[in-house]
Amino acid sequence: MTLKLRMTPLALLWAGCFALAGCTVDEGKNAAERCDISPDCSAGLICYRDFCVPGPAVPDGLQSNDAPTQVANRRDAAVPRRQDAAAPREPQAEASTPDFTLASDAGGPAQADAASSASEPIDAGAPVADSATPVVTPNACGRDVLRQRADAYLAAMAAGDASSLRKHPSLRYTENGQDVQLGLGVWTLRPTANFVRHVLDEVSCGSVIFGVFSGLTGRHIIGVRLGYVDEQLRDVEALGVPQNFQFFNPAGIIPEGPDPWVEPVPPAARTARAALHSLVANYFDSVTTRSLLPPFDPGCRRRQNGVLMAQQGSCGVPPAERTFAEIRLSLVDETSGIATAVVLYDRNVGMYLFKVSGGMMQNIDTVGGAQARSSGW
Repeated sequence: MTLKLRMTPLALLWAGCFALAGCTVDEGKNAAERCDISPDCSAGLICYRDFCVPGPAVPDGLQSNDAPTQVANRRDAAVPRRQDAAAPREPQAEASTPDFTLASDAGGPAQADAASSASEPIDAGAPVADSATPVVTPNACGRDVLRQRADAYLAAMAAGDASSLRKHPSLRYTENGQDVQLGLGVWTLRPTANFVRHVLDEVSCGSVIFGVFSGLTGRHIIGVRLGYVDEQLRDVEALGVPQNFQFFNPAGIIPEGPDPWVEPVPPAARTARAALHSLVANYFDSVTTRSLLPPFDPGCRRRQNGVLMAQQGSCGVPPAERTFAEIRLSLVDETSGIATAVVLYDRNVGMYLFKVSGGMMQNIDTVGGAQARSSGW
C-alpha cells in the first residue's frame, strides 16, 4: 500500500519535503527504518516524522538554509518524539499545522499524523505578537495631529476659553506684533470660523490657520501661527484686521468650491523646503532687483485680505516699493506647496502665504496690515 501526502500552498512553505509534487512513502520501508534525525537514515533519505523518506533535491532559487531537507530536520527536532508508533492519532489543528491529509489505495480518508500538536513551532515567516514590541503612537507632529490641534484652538477661541488647550510653560501670544495674554484680545470677541485653510508643517511642528471669522463685533480676517514643543502649545502669533479696515474683502478669500490652496501638489511638481524658502526670499528681493521675481503661473493672483493688488493682482508685479524692515520666513507645507512669511514694512505687519507648484507661483495671499513697531518675534 502506498500513502500519498497532499498539501495546501501554505503547507508547502512550512515543510520542504512537499515543496514540489509531494513525497511518496512506502509503509513497509518506514516500518523497518525509524529515525530521530536525518543522519540516522540511509543516503538519499531524510528523517520526516520518525521515518526515513526520500528527500527531493534543493529547488533552484533556495538558499542552503532553506533546503527542504533542513526544513524537515528542524521541524522533527522541535516536535516531541512519540513513545509508541501505534498510539492513537489525534485530529490535526488546521490553524497551527500544515493542512495535509493521508489517503489509502482504497480511497478512504485516514487520520492526520499526531506528531504535530500544540507544541508545533510557529513558522518563522509568520507575524508573531510580541509583548516587548513598543506600541506605535501617532506622530506628535504629523499632519493629522497638527490639524486636530488647530481645530481645538479654533474651538477654544470660539468659546473664549483657552483652558482646554495643552499649554507650554513658555507660552507666548501676540496679536499684530503686541504681546497679549492668551484668552484676551480677539478671543473676547468669540470669533467663529466661516472659512479656514490650514498650513501644516511637520518639520517645525507647527501650523498656520488663515480664514474669515464672525465675532461679536462683525467679521474678521485672521491668520494664526501655532508652534508646539513637547506636544504643548508654545507659540501663538495672530495677525488680522476687522471689517472696517481699508483692505477687506472676505469674498476674495472664500472659494466657491474646494480650496485650491490646500489641494496636495502632485509629487512630481512639489518643491523642496529649502527651494520654497528661496523663492519667497527672491520675491521680496525683487523690490530692488526685478529679475529675481519668481516664475509664476498666468492665473496667479496677489491679494491682501481678499483684495486684488496692483494690475488686477498679477503675480508678475513685485511688491510695492517699500522698506521691509523685517522678513521672517516661517512655516512650510511641502505637501500643499505652501510657504509662509511674516514681514514688517513701513511699520505695518502682515503674514504672506505663497502657493507653489512646479517651481511656479500659483497664488499669493496676505493677511494683516495693522500698524506695529515690530512683528513681535
